[in-house]
Amino acid sequence: MKMSKKVFLGFMCLLFVTLSGYAGGSKENTAGTDPGKFPRKEITLICPWAPGAGADAVCRMFEKLGPKYFGRPIVVVNKAGAGGQLATVEYKVEKPDGYTILFSSSGLFTTQPLMGEVDYKIDDFVILTGITSDYNVLVCNSSLGVKNLKEFIDYYKKAGTTLRYGHSGTGTIPHLVQAMFYNMAGIKAEQIPFNSSAEAVPALLGGHVMAIAQGTSEMAKLIGNKNAVVLSVFGDNRSTNENLKNIPTAKEEGYDISLCVWRLMLAHKGTPPEVVQTLRTGLLGIINDPEFRKFADEQGIIVDPKDEKTALDTIATETKLAEGIFKDLKMGIFSN
Repeated sequence: MKMSKKVFLGFMCLLFVTLSGYAGGSKENTAGTDPGKFPRKEITLICPWAPGAGADAVCRMFEKLGPKYFGRPIVVVNKAGAGGQLATVEYKVEKPDGYTILFSSSGLFTTQPLMGEVDYKIDDFVILTGITSDYNVLVCNSSLGVKNLKEFIDYYKKAGTTLRYGHSGTGTIPHLVQAMFYNMAGIKAEQIPFNSSAEAVPALLGGHVMAIAQGTSEMAKLIGNKNAVVLSVFGDNRSTNENLKNIPTAKEEGYDISLCVWRLMLAHKGTPPEVVQTLRTGLLGIINDPEFRKFADEQGIIVDPKDEKTALDTIATETKLAEGIFKDLKMGIFSN
């Protein structure tokens, strides 16, 4: 049967509309987004710590707000191991196209290399932005029968036993602040490393370790827990977290320890400059979003969007500081 010219044109228009609608709904070309510009699909955000950790909570905010600032989803993938080193090393084999970015922590570049050789360096990456800063909180198991930091110190001095303490990875800031504190307080201590705070917290509550130090977001949840006693904050000031605001700092108790964990977002060194700029703009939009700011305030963490130069200068300064501490404690590469 012959098709009239009018019917044929109508059919072609319908086909064109149908195909256009199909393309518009695909992952590579969502309606309302220029198909020629980055991003054309979802962005994967690698979190080097386990689900439930404080770092993971921050990553989930990027996942939640990602579509608002990129027009595409951000999907979090957790790859825990070796205090964040596992994901950092594995990330180096990803394509430098901006579609996979890495959430990171300052300790991976300042303290962990001082524990031994690592298969990465900060020059392997582009720093997209700093994100947050967070102080560590010291918590002990309630079975010790202590109520505050002084009683905790007195307990181990009088008992003469070795304290088994946990943290989120060898060479991390939570490890270092505890090593410094126990050394200053004259407490014999043995470190038990875990892959993340998501493992360290249950170990504390179960009595497998008797103390841990981790970030405010994780430790604030332990206020009122029958198996935990929150002792002190390793910071310049008391935490703004509602649950921790009455917890004294170690500095108030005579121990001047104030090392901060700060988070940053990384991309491959070879990522195209225009893609880097788009990522920075979108990530800063998320960081400055009122919902993200409210989340940070509730968690007691400080929003701290360092630019690349500031981040690099801070890493260099903190590495020198850490070297002095490691030498004094005869830790890591200075243990012999």
